[in-house]
Amino acid sequence: MKTRNRCLAVLFLLLALPALACRVLVIESYHPEFAWDAQYKAALATALPECRLDSFALDTKRQPESAWPARRDSALAYLKANPADLVVLGDDAAVKLLAAPLAGTSVPVVYLGVNNNPRMYPLGSNCTGVLERPLVRRNIALLQELLPGVRQVVLLFDRDLTAQVLKEEVLGKQDEHEVAGIRVRVQYLGTFAEWQSAVRAVPGDGSAAIVVATYQALRDEKGKTLDGNAVLSWTNANSRAPLFAFWEHAVGAQGAIGGMVVSGREQGRQAGRIARKILFEHVKPQEINPQIGNSSDFVFSRSQLQRFSIILPEWLAKQSRYLD
Repeated sequence: MKTRNRCLAVLFLLLALPALACRVLVIESYHPEFAWDAQYKAALATALPECRLDSFALDTKRQPESAWPARRDSALAYLKANPADLVVLGDDAAVKLLAAPLAGTSVPVVYLGVNNNPRMYPLGSNCTGVLERPLVRRNIALLQELLPGVRQVVLLFDRDLTAQVLKEEVLGKQDEHEVAGIRVRVQYLGTFAEWQSAVRAVPGDGSAAIVVATYQALRDEKGKTLDGNAVLSWTNANSRAPLFAFWEHAVGAQGAIGGMVVSGREQGRQAGRIARKILFEHVKPQEINPQIGNSSDFVFSRSQLQRFSIILPEWLAKQSRYLD
């Protein structure tokens, strides 16, 4: 009887091996130290416990655009040497660089964090995924409620691909807008010195606010990319106007007050659910329509709210999550 039970246990383990051996390669546009990447990879790991998750970082925020083709080729070589059951492409740069070469393969592809219109990329029938849509106008309207005297909001972007895509897809080609009676000015900055000047130029008299958008690709006077956390910390310490954000990783005691933010965590959850359908329910990618990120959460820093004497309305306080 014991021998029979042992044989059954071994048989069960052998039958389970294909699921346990499932391999997913995450090709991330950025780098492992970037909080956004860490959030969505952790969520993918939770959604796919049966799978081994490997990752390859294209590092496009820190590498010059001239280096991107070489990074693409390295990613493809890594995939060839380490075949995967499914590939996840994280964010627009990875999709822009790898959609075409992967379109001609049999490996299913799931993308996440894509701000551009998917039709702008040469996606194959083996590809589907999750779109990312920061709620710009709703955040501006929210600022009007939190800062009754605000008349101007300055949106600060670096010149990374994400900023370029958002300009075309979400913000339009104009650099000045009016939302809910508030003048919205968009600035695209290449260097940290330009960023510093833009931050210092925003008044701290209650009439203006700053939205810290993308800042991880700012460069110093020698062309070297600065650490994003250092940029955020400097902005927090030197801004006279209250800082808000579109993405959760920018919120905190050394960062922005908060807002209605998008998180890599939710993008990873949704992409993980799609991957499960493909890997374990055998649904073909072309049978799964691209999805828009499920939700944006109200996330705030208690210390930054106190710093600028902002009291959340009761309805908002009940729905919010606090990071400190």
